[in-house]
Amino acid sequence: MLERFVARTRDKTAVLAFMKKAFKRHGSPEAIVTDGLRSYGAAMSDLGNAGKRGGGRHANNRAE
Repeated sequence: MLERFVARTRDKTAVLAFMKKAFKRHGSPEAIVTDGLRSYGAAMSDLGNAGKRGGGRHANNRAE
């Protein structure tokens, strides 16, 4: 899934709004790759998808 969402802030409420919108439109994915921002982890634990969160230094950039 490739989704673009522009928000003024990258806090927990913005991440929750994006995740709810994406899950409603595309369903629940097998894995979610994010950067290391702590608001993503907080939102994922609220949604119950903390186990699906993946990351790494270049995990979200397949060209590298």
